[in-house]
Amino acid sequence: MADSNIWEGIGTLVCDLDGVVYLGDEGVAGSGEALRAIVEAGVELVFATNNSTKTPEQVAAKIAATAGFAADPEAVVGSAQVTAARLAGLVESAFVVGGAAIDAALAGVGIATTDDWQDAGAVVVGLDTAITYDKLSRATLALRNGALFYATNTDSTYPTPRGLLPGGGVMVGALAIASGRDPVVSGKPHPAMAEHIAARATGPILVVGDRPETDVALAIGAGWTSALVLSGVTRSLEEVPFDQAPDIVVASLADLAGLLPAAS
Repeated sequence: MADSNIWEGIGTLVCDLDGVVYLGDEGVAGSGEALRAIVEAGVELVFATNNSTKTPEQVAAKIAATAGFAADPEAVVGSAQVTAARLAGLVESAFVVGGAAIDAALAGVGIATTDDWQDAGAVVVGLDTAITYDKLSRATLALRNGALFYATNTDSTYPTPRGLLPGGGVMVGALAIASGRDPVVSGKPHPAMAEHIAARATGPILVVGDRPETDVALAIGAGWTSALVLSGVTRSLEEVPFDQAPDIVVASLADLAGLLPAAS
């Protein structure tokens, strides 16, 4: 599936990161050059990620380290920051199953973090690479005690050079089963993420990502154009559900940038 006019009228590229710009600590081939070409063509960049383990500043640093592109932290929309914005004013403290980036996002809106499940007004869940049974137990007790249940994302996996590893959705799923409750989810493809992206975008939007169920679904739900790359989670068009079909499928971000009018 290809369309050489995919860039026509586009003002902003909403770019996923894991599996698009980098895989683990390695850059996807040509991604840095592609980002530079996109900017040189006059297209704005917004980096939208469900990964809640890094602050916007850390995300920008990783883009620079892996792809050699100087990204602006202000251009990063992360699921942790969207979640924190939704919780602002609702609770005073939260129990976090996730990393320090979620703690920082919550602190940024005046929400303290606590290890005491009885004091938690909310449980916020993302990818937690140091997960323990004790932490899951305390989060479950907080949820059964009436704490709000917020998930940064429900991605089942994330791509690495070694292959797919468990994502934040694994932690969310465990707590949903243990508590008998469903979370409020902020990351792609949910409307809260779309609203934050739209607030930073200029003109018509093209979304590029490696997951039909998050990136493409986000674009479809918001009425934006979508591009699916085969450099991350999705490796074949045969894996794409009919109702999540993108407007274009390309091998990588470099191939998408190669369709820019200036490059043709």
